[in-house]
Formats: sequence, structure tokens, C-alpha cells
Amino acid sequence: MAGLALALRCDEGPLSATAGEMPLVSVIVPVYNAEGFVGQTIESALRQTYRNLEIIIVDDGSTDRTHAVIQSLAAADSRIRVILQQNSGVARARNRGLAEARGEFVAPLDADDLWDPAKIECQVRRMLDAGDQAGMAYCWWVWIDERGEVLDRSPGWEFEGHTLEMLLQVNFTGSASVPLYRRHCLEAVGGYDENLEKQGGRGCEDWDVALKVAGRYEVTVVPQLLVGYRRLPNSMSSHCEVMWKSQQLLIAGLREREPNVNPDVLQQSNDQFALYIAGVLFRSGEYLRSCAWALRAWRSGLLFRVLPYVLLVFAKRLRFGDRQSSQTMVPGMSLGGAIPKPLIPYDRIYRTHVPESRPPTGLAAWLRSPVWQTVLLILSFLFIAALHMDNDGLWFQGDSPRHAANGLFWWDVIAARAAHLADFTLRYYARYPIINPILYPPLFYIFEGLAFRVFGPSPYVAKVLILALAAMAGLYTMAWARRWLGPGAGWAGAFLAFVPGIVIWSNAVMLNIPALALDLACLYHWRRWLVSGGWKQLLISICFAVAAVSTYYQAGIAIIIGLGWALLSQQGGRFNRHIRLALAATAVAVAVSVAVFAERAPLLVARHLPAVKVLKNFKTWTFYPASLPGLVGPILLALGLIGLTLGLLNARWRKEAQMIAAWIVTAIAVFAFLPARDPRYILIVAPAFVLAAAMGAACLWRPLSMIAPQGQAALLLAGLALSGWQASRLQIPKEAGFPAVASYLTEHAPNGTVLYDGYNDGLFGFYFRAFDPRYQRRLVLGQQLFYHFGPGGDFNWVETLKATTSQDVVDILRSHSGCTWIAIEVGPHSEDAEGQRVLRRAVAGPPFTLESSFPINPPKADRVDVYHLDGEIQPVSTIDLRFNSYANRIFQGVSPITR
Repeated sequence: MAGLALALRCDEGPLSATAGEMPLVSVIVPVYNAEGFVGQTIESALRQTYRNLEIIIVDDGSTDRTHAVIQSLAAADSRIRVILQQNSGVARARNRGLAEARGEFVAPLDADDLWDPAKIECQVRRMLDAGDQAGMAYCWWVWIDERGEVLDRSPGWEFEGHTLEMLLQVNFTGSASVPLYRRHCLEAVGGYDENLEKQGGRGCEDWDVALKVAGRYEVTVVPQLLVGYRRLPNSMSSHCEVMWKSQQLLIAGLREREPNVNPDVLQQSNDQFALYIAGVLFRSGEYLRSCAWALRAWRSGLLFRVLPYVLLVFAKRLRFGDRQSSQTMVPGMSLGGAIPKPLIPYDRIYRTHVPESRPPTGLAAWLRSPVWQTVLLILSFLFIAALHMDNDGLWFQGDSPRHAANGLFWWDVIAARAAHLADFTLRYYARYPIINPILYPPLFYIFEGLAFRVFGPSPYVAKVLILALAAMAGLYTMAWARRWLGPGAGWAGAFLAFVPGIVIWSNAVMLNIPALALDLACLYHWRRWLVSGGWKQLLISICFAVAAVSTYYQAGIAIIIGLGWALLSQQGGRFNRHIRLALAATAVAVAVSVAVFAERAPLLVARHLPAVKVLKNFKTWTFYPASLPGLVGPILLALGLIGLTLGLLNARWRKEAQMIAAWIVTAIAVFAFLPARDPRYILIVAPAFVLAAAMGAACLWRPLSMIAPQGQAALLLAGLALSGWQASRLQIPKEAGFPAVASYLTEHAPNGTVLYDGYNDGLFGFYFRAFDPRYQRRLVLGQQLFYHFGPGGDFNWVETLKATTSQDVVDILRSHSGCTWIAIEVGPHSEDAEGQRVLRRAVAGPPFTLESSFPINPPKADRVDVYHLDGEIQPVSTIDLRFNSYANRIFQGVSPITR
């Protein structure tokens, strides 16, 4: 009769009839202080009708009588092997058992659960029928108490095939004791994740590995109640906060592996798990905490579908207590009689409400397509470039032209194969005193110089390079949004193009956009490393961090933000040692850099180290927050703050909101410490606000998803159109006229020395050098020869005079300059310093002749007057010069560089 009953339950005759042909099944039992139940658990495995078993018991450092119990069992049955290890957690214990397993199939079994005698036989038959593409077979189960009495039963799940998204929504495998796996499938996905516990989460390792298998293989089901899942007051499932942490880590890991997973599925998974925890608390009598957890499930609507059943369960519990059935499960015996339906029929709920998991088609697919998102992103940046195509990018004085000139300098260094860089730099500066290579690292300049070499030394070449890096920042913003917010959020990259700060600084030859692009790439890959732990991502992040700091010293902010993220996201986890090393390395690098610059450029260090009086000034801490409306725009600022608020209030998005908020606050706080302040320094927060606004939309996705794809596309395009219109209203300064001045002097002084005086000396100097590929001319600045007027260490402008009369000007020109041509700016701010006024009074009379005037269109000037000095001058072969950005001394007898 028993054989007939088994045949009816498994549809065919028992596999035990052909024992010699049965594949080996490895039963893996991790145990820790389980003396009360492990004997019954092992007995339920030994009394399986399927006989070709090996039972691997891994004792995870038990301190009670567990080891004695399992050793006595092993002595009685040769199929049992016992492995001892120090207490390392259930995941490691299961992986140890998996490493020792020899079977074709693996059946995990928790140390307090029970199996029906037909469990393995039915599952093996089902796996063999399903074929090699099936990686896991599950079944139904009952919950039992410490006496084995049935408390409830599982829903009648019948999901088969590719079930990843459904398994993510609801764990229909129930517990580790339910599935049967093909061993090679478990090994292919890396076994159980031991890092969940290291990161502060335990209890979801079995669900996590089932998801990994379901992501690569098919799943099949044995629709029978074959497992007794024991519910104990002190079981892992009662540790709610730890379980929730484990589930959130599981979700983060899955999003890393499956970035295109449906956002609705993720929300449903969070809500379902919150209801599971609420159920655990409810059965423990903690009704207030149970309600608090249940309320988390309102976003997907799951709470409202479950609520009627919960009220019915509560009423039954008040009347009958916790037990639903009079059935009792014991080892070696099947459940007899009928088991009542589950208290909450989730199988019925999920059959009537399953978020769409089929791939979207048509316009819905277009809205999620990375290809179209990339196309529109590129078109957005091309639109910004077209708006300002007549702007050469050198408008920001005097930094932009010097950044362009530095590109020429560094490529000249490479082309000359300079063995003595310091000597080459001094001699180059003696000829073209508009470079400042010490103030900034060389990486960007090297690529800029290469572009000049290929396409010619035009500022438009440098500007195109800047725009390309801005587009790179947009691409990383898109990738970030797709990976951590959802595929449809990738449009955030296109919106980045229209942020005011991005529009302005992508049309200037400055280092802020290159630093932003490299910082964003560094943070993206660092974030991926924090999620996955892959060394490839860490290596890429380090490379981008080095590249960022090698482009712009202030780009080191990415390192600080990244370390803050690591400290925020890890609590006693695996990265602590690496974080300590990174902090130590950062501190050493900063200390060495400060020491080097203190010796080489003390003025630079003095201007960038915070002073006590600066830190005590209230404006120090309000400057950057007050700059945000102008940098990111008032609309994006408001949407970003709303998005952050919604994210912090939403359990699903809280982690993301914390990361973005830390990103913004860290950047603002760090740069507030520096005495030099400019809104462009915190340009790194622009993509953070774009992502925060996208996160706000993701928080409101359920009502937005009710809009037809046509309506969603219309909203998207309307938003882009509005953003583009606002970007088109931004006015960026322009300059014009300087190429004509430089060209004139190239023609009339082909081998001469030219003195230039004016606010835009860097702008003139770039064109002067660009038109002089053979080093045939030399540039002298009025600030070098007659006076010095500029900010000191405290940013107050000071002036030092070398010429106080017109005769002093003439004498210095004849004896110390070698100049016969003088170009002087004329305009409302061309005589701010006394030295400028002395020079302009001198050239108004003999021995100077006005040769030509050129209208210009930069700030602070209207035209450039070109004069010729009549009479003899003393030739100059070496000069004495001060190179403040290099060293705080006068270099004497420097010979200008020659070809």
C-alpha cells in the first residue's frame, strides 16, 4: 500500500526500483546549536524513498550537544559525513558542503526542518523529465511548530520556466529546505553569497541563490506538500531588521546583475517582503510592529489586496488560536488527510495581479531603449554646441586662454623630449609668459596638445574636446540612472546637457568639465564596486580617480565622496580594511602634495588652505548653497530637493537618496573650506541633482505608469523642449578681435619682441603663440616689466611699481625689454592700476608712434592700440623673471626657448 500511495503521488513507480541507475543526490545540512531538532531532520532525510543519497552535515562551530548527536547518526549510517568548521555563518557552511558534494543533484536541508519521505524522489523525477535546461525544482510546504503540528501551508505555486521576475516578487521556494538543484548550476552561479552576512544581513542567502539559478536556468515544480518548515520563536525569520537588511542587499546585488529588471517588480518584492516580516511579527503577537511593517506595502497596492485575508486571519486567531490544522508532521511519514487552504492565498493574488514582465514593445520599448537615450543625449549636447558655435571658449579671463596655451606647452615638451623639464619650462615661460603649467596637472593638456597637433592650434579644437567630455558626463549620468533608478530613467543624461552650469562651462576652455566627467566615471565604477565587490570595477574607478586628479587637483573631491559612500553603506563589512587603506593613502597623498607645493609655490598653498577667520565667516557656509539656483537652475533645484525628500521617505529609494544627498553635501562642505570660491567648483553636484530629480519621478512611477506610452513620450519631449528653451536663453560672454592683433604683429614683427598690456594678456598671448610655431617672437607683459598688480595670499589686490614716470617707461623699454612693438588695451577698466596709467601716458607722446587700432569684444576693453617705439634699443638675450606659480624667487639670466 505504501508503494501504491507513493506511485500515485509521483505519477509513476518509485525510482527506488532501479537504484543502480539513480543519480546521486547530495543532501547538505548546515547545523549550529541544533541539538533539539537535528536528529529528527536527519531521520527525515534518511527515510527518503529515494535511497541514493549522501548526507553532508557541516557543523558550524556548535557549542551545545549538536556534535555528539550528529556523530552518533553518522556512526549508524554510512551515507552521513560530518564536517567541522569554526563558526562562519550558514552561507559558508552550505558552500563548504557544496564543495564536498559528489552528487549530480544538491538538496539543502535546514537543521530544524522535515522532509516528506517522497520529497527527493518526486523532485528528481521532475528534474529528469524537465531536462538539462532545468536548474531547480521546488515543491509546496507546510509551516510546523516545535512539536511538528501544522500551522499553515504554502500557496499552491505553479510557476515554471523562466521565473526570475516572479521569484523576485515573491519567494515561492519558501526556504532553503524546499529546492532541489543541479549541482553544476549551483556551482556556475558561485554558490551562496557569504558577503550578505558580512555586510550586516542574514537570512536571505537561500532566496539569493535561487534567484541566481532562476536567472540562468529554467525552474520546475512538484505541486505537492513535501516539506515541513519549522517556525520557532528564536528562528532567523524573527530577526526582522537583519532579514530586511539581507533582502535589501539581495535586491542591490540583483540590480547589479540584472540592470533592466522591471522597477514594478522591485517594488513588489520590497512590499511582499515587508508583508512577510509583518506576518512574522503578527504571529509573535507584536501587532503594532506588524502594522508598521505592513504599511510599507502600500506603494504597489499589495497591502490592500492582502488586507481582507489578514482581517479574516486575525478573527480566526482570536477564536481558534494559532494552529490551523490538526495534522502533525513526523520523520518518515507523509501528511495524512486534507490540509486546509493557506491563510493568505498569495497564489490567487499573484495570478490576478502580476506586474508586466514581458519585454516592452513599440513606443514603450523606445522609452526604455539605451540606444535612443544615447542618441537624444548626443543631440542635446550638439544643440548646446550649435547655440554657441561662434564662441571660441576663451572668454573666461584669464584662465581659459592659459588652459589653451598650456596644451601647446605640454605638447611642445613632448615633441622636444625635454630631459630637464624645469629648465625647459623656465625658458618657455621667458618667451611666452602666459603659461601656468605648475598650477594644474598635465593630463588634459596632453590630450589638448595632441588635438592641436592634429587639427591645428585653434581654441575651437579645445572647445570641442570639452564638449565631448561633457557628453561623457551625460553618458555616465544615463548609465547611473539606468542601473540604479531603472531603464526608463536613462533620459536623465540628456537633461544634463541643459543644466545652466553645464551649458556655461562646456562652452569654455576650462578644466571643470573634464574634471566632472572623470569624477563621475570614478564615482560610477566605485559605486558598482561597493555593490558587487568586483575588483575590475575597483580598478577602473582608481584609474579614473588618478586621471581626474591628474587633470584638476580639486577633482580629488570624488575620492572624498566615494570614501563617504563606503562608510555610509558598510557596517562592519568586507570593505572596512580597504576603506582604512584608502583613507591612509589619501591622507599621505594630501600631505605630500601640500609639502611639495609649500616649497614650490607657497602663494598657491596660502591661497588654498583655509584660515580660521574664513571658517568663522557665515558667508563661507552659505556661499555654495546660495549659488545652487544659478548653477543648476531653480526648476532642477526644486525637483532635485523634492526627489531627495521622496526618496528618503521611500524604503525602496532611501539608500539611493542617502547616496545622492551625501554626494551633494560632501562637495559643498569640502569646497566651503577653501578660501577661493566660485560656483563652478561644485559643478560635480549638477548630475547629482539631475539624478535626484529622476529619482523623484521613479518614486512616483506607479501613477506615471498609468499614462499611455504616447503620453509618457509627450511629457518627456515637452520636458526636454522646455529645458532646451531655458538653456537657449543663457548668455555666455564672447571675445573677438585678438586673432587680428596677433596676425598684424606676426606680419610686422616676424622676429621681434612684443610688449602687451591689458586685462586680456592671456587671450592675446595664446594667439601670439599659436601664430609662432618656430619660436621666432617673444612676448613681454606690462605686468612683468613695469608693475605687478594682482591678488595676494589673502585675495586682496596689491600693486608693486617699477616705473613711475613716462621716462622710466622709455628707459626700461630701451634697456631691459628688447621691445619695439607695444600693444595696449584701451577701455573702461584698462587703467585700474597706477602702472597701467603710467604706461598709457608714456605712449601718448614721442618716441612712440600709433601704428594701428583693432576693435575687440572682451570684458573691460574696447580696442587694442599698437605702437612702435622709435629709436635704438638694447638687444636682450637673457632676462630675469619671476615665475610665481613655480617658485617664490627671481630667476636670473634665463634664455628664452628656441627651436
